[in-house]
Parts: sequence; C-alpha cells; structure tokens
Amino acid sequence: RPLRPGIASHSVRAQSAFSSCLLMSGEAGYSFYFGGVASAVAACFTHPLDLIKVRLQVNAGTPQAGFIGTGIQVFKREGFLALYAGLSASLLRQLTYSTVRFGAFDVLSEQPMFRAAPGQNMPLWKKVTVAAIAGGFGGLAGVPADLTNVRMQADGRLPLEQRRNYRNAFHGLYCITREGGVTNLFRGATPMVTRGMLMTVGQIASYG
Repeated sequence: RPLRPGIASHSVRAQSAFSSCLLMSGEAGYSFYFGGVASAVAACFTHPLDLIKVRLQVNAGTPQAGFIGTGIQVFKREGFLALYAGLSASLLRQLTYSTVRFGAFDVLSEQPMFRAAPGQNMPLWKKVTVAAIAGGFGGLAGVPADLTNVRMQADGRLPLEQRRNYRNAFHGLYCITREGGVTNLFRGATPMVTRGMLMTVGQIASYG
C-alpha cells in the first residue's frame, strides 16, 4: 500500500529530508516499510554526528571541546571506526521506530474516523491526532534499540573496567535483559514516546 505523503522521517537531520522524498513518491507504490529502510540508510551517514551528540550529553558538567573538537578527540583517541560505535543499534532503532511509526500512520489514516473524504486532504486535527498516536507507538517500539545505541556510543568514554563492550545491538539487548529483565529494555520509555509523538506531530503539521 502506498505511503501517505504527510509524514517525515526520524529527525531534523538527514533522515527527515531523505524519507520525505520517499513519502512524496506514494504514487509509485512505495510501502510504509520503505520509510524505515530509508531512515536506516540515512543513519549510516548521520551516525557519527549522533555519536558526538551523545558524547557531549554524557559529558555535561565537564570541560568540553565543542562539537567539532569532540569529534576530533574521538577520532584521535579511539580511531575512525569509533565514530560508528553502536551503528548496528542505530540501524535497529530506525527499523523499529521509523517503520512502526510509518505503518501505524498508514493504518490509522485508513480508519473510518480518520479517513479523508474522497478527493479531499485529511483535516489538520486528524493529521495531528493520527501523528501523535503513530509517533507514540513508534517511540515505544524504538526504546530498546535506542537504549542500546546510547550505551554503545557512550562506552568509549568510560574506564576500561567499566565498559559494557556490547558486540552488536542484539548482544546489547541480551545483556540489558539479563541485567534486569525485559522491563529493563524500556528504561527511558516516557521521554522517548513523548519525543516520538511531538516530533511526528510537528513534522505532520509543518510538512503535510
């Protein structure tokens, strides 16, 4: 089923512009999961920026070198590949968060209470409502991968004896579950769900 051209992708970075191109191509027969794949591809290019952002956030309260300086420090101390630490978790996050969000929006948009009249666009209040619900579902689905991603990205700044050393996203999910059960995977769910709702509503209202 074709994508509805009223929803952008993951963030205000490259994912948004990249996925918007796919969303505008609904007439070509793209399915909602292409949005998740597009977001994952975009994450391959934006991941170093996301890693630097996380390093700046976890170093709050300590002297910092700034965005560019932090990137240079990571490169010098840990090597080029360190800029892609946690990439598998970032890809998994996009394939869960973005795909669920696209799919939920598509399904909800076809429900009688939200479906637009023939030949008309969906009213703004319906778009906002559907976007908020879809964004919430997507945010919840992406929590485990997002938690794993942040831990993998921040690992390099920890002392060697404190590092978690997740081998990949699935190993990280396994370790997190072993530490505190399945519920441990959803630590930070409230801000993630809220962020997903607000971001999706903002994108729908401004883009759609």
